[in-house]
Amino acid sequence: MRSGYQLLLRILGKPSVMAELTAAQWTGVVAVSRQAGLLARLAELARRDGILETIPAGPAHHLEAARSAAEKHRRDVRWELIHLGRCLADLPGPVVVLKGASYVASGVSARLGRMFGDVDIIVPRAQLDDAERLLMAHGWECSKTSTYDIQYYRRWSHQLPPMHHPIRESVIDLHHALRPPIAPGRVDTTPLFDDARPTEFGLSVPGPTDMIIHSATHLFCASDFRNSLRDLSDIDLLLREFGTSEEWWQNLVQRSRSFGLVSPVAMALLQAKRTLGTPVPSAILASALAAAGRGEHRLLDRLVSQVLPPANVATSLVAAAARGILFARGYFLDMPPSVLAVHLTHKLVSLIPKSRRSERPEPV
Repeated sequence: MRSGYQLLLRILGKPSVMAELTAAQWTGVVAVSRQAGLLARLAELARRDGILETIPAGPAHHLEAARSAAEKHRRDVRWELIHLGRCLADLPGPVVVLKGASYVASGVSARLGRMFGDVDIIVPRAQLDDAERLLMAHGWECSKTSTYDIQYYRRWSHQLPPMHHPIRESVIDLHHALRPPIAPGRVDTTPLFDDARPTEFGLSVPGPTDMIIHSATHLFCASDFRNSLRDLSDIDLLLREFGTSEEWWQNLVQRSRSFGLVSPVAMALLQAKRTLGTPVPSAILASALAAAGRGEHRLLDRLVSQVLPPANVATSLVAAAARGILFARGYFLDMPPSVLAVHLTHKLVSLIPKSRRSERPEPV
């Protein structure tokens, strides 16, 4: 598995490597890629670069099956975006699609083979209630039933509870900010809406730099790193597509500073350059790390390197410890200690079976 992982990294950085692999090497690559959610991406990259026919028949069959599933997923997402555009057409401000759905809506390279479970959208905070009302009027329902969970999202999160459509079985995450409002530091979302670009669906997508900034923030401020290699591959593809001039790279760093999100962007540039060979200019990387202004990136870099491999590769105690540390870090980034203490207390209590919680000692 380890050799398959190393080959996968080489392929993501240089897809032409696929034409050189033997059937035996493909066995490990297919297994690791499937676990990482990247098998369809390999198929799309091979098709894009005209090397699909050079791949042995066995692995080519797996790649084509994954590509077919991803193509159906892309069609389903486009259909969902059409519904959302119609549903939210009466909102006065832009409705911006984020992450995987934005890649599909905009047609950028990160759409290739991209699979995801929900559609993320963001609206200005002033339009949040109206957006929720319109979604509910068109059939979407809150997927959370716990009173605490609903209050958690509405009081402390940067999004409402996930909304589920019972007929199409789609899930919408309706955001009003890029980071939780109670998280340390302040992130101004206004520039995202100002520079959003319209699409054919009646919805908007972030500009190229904002797309990368949000993807980096989603990855490096997270507590769950199970899809970290897939997300890093997204960032790599976007950087390769848009990073065509020194001015653009400088603007990316300055833009991330204006959002207050230069730290996750610096980490994204560092990891993409070293792990996938993304052609990040050295001066730009140094500038981003300096702007981040903390030595945290050294430790974070080591931890993320341990959890980037999928679970069937990263099986050591070191990897397990890294996942635990990053899990805790994600919560500390989202909440101040006082709120985190309340949240963890509730979660611990909820683990106790209800029958045990209701038990009373027998009278003596």
